[in-house]
Amino acid sequence: NKSTDKIIATTNNESFRMVFTCNRCETRNMVRIKKKAWNSGTVIVTCQGCNVKHLLADNMSLVNSNDSPGDNKFTNVLEQLRDKQAVTFVPKYDSMNDDARRAALSEFDLTTDENGKIKLMPRPGDENVVQKDRISATGPMVDPSLIEETTNTQSQMAEIVDEKDGEDRAIKAVARMDSYKNGGSFDIDLPPETQAGDLLQLSIGGDNRKKEIIMLSVPEGIPSGSKVTIMGAIEFMVPKDNTEGDIITLKINDEGEEILLKVPPGIPGGSFMKVAYPVLLSER
Repeated sequence: NKSTDKIIATTNNESFRMVFTCNRCETRNMVRIKKKAWNSGTVIVTCQGCNVKHLLADNMSLVNSNDSPGDNKFTNVLEQLRDKQAVTFVPKYDSMNDDARRAALSEFDLTTDENGKIKLMPRPGDENVVQKDRISATGPMVDPSLIEETTNTQSQMAEIVDEKDGEDRAIKAVARMDSYKNGGSFDIDLPPETQAGDLLQLSIGGDNRKKEIIMLSVPEGIPSGSKVTIMGAIEFMVPKDNTEGDIITLKINDEGEEILLKVPPGIPGGSFMKVAYPVLLSER
């Protein structure tokens, strides 16, 4: 989905803030984006007013997979809208003095809090105010008919990184993590003789039309034949340059937790996969 009124303000060497107005519900969203994801991965942000997802960056064409060689390949919204004068940059923000910062921010109805962090100023008529860790928003009350339905799962993002060791590994794509803590968790019995790292294919649901396939990578420390509880899942698109047998590394959090997955037979690059995570030992 396209959006308008784009503003970007650099905050440090690793990330920046972007403000955009959803053209569906007129909610202004401000999101912090990691530069690695912006420059080499895919960035999708959910509007905090109507839940519509906005594609902001797609460097590997994982979403816009139908681009042909002759097309103007989409990389990010700033490049796409720069020529339309729909993008405003706040250059050298960190080097400005306090008065210059306030003047630059106020032009776009932005301000700073007591800690110096940039925040949105509600405009007249704004009744919907959202404040989260990585995203905030202000806007009018949204017509219920415009709000996209959401499930009872709680989502966050994981990252697919390359196999190079170290902190500078490139982010190849992002993956959605859904938590089943508020409903939807289920138990399964592991087959005998399973070992850590084995990749199992789970078929969930009895009706063939509603059957869902989830892959389970058996975690370390889970004995064979155990009963485990599936507390969530990670959904992602297999990078186009990966084929059967390749190892995909899913970085779960900033603490370094990772899942290593081998691309199973019959799953070509560009296909979607869903992997069970986290998997907890229920009983022996």
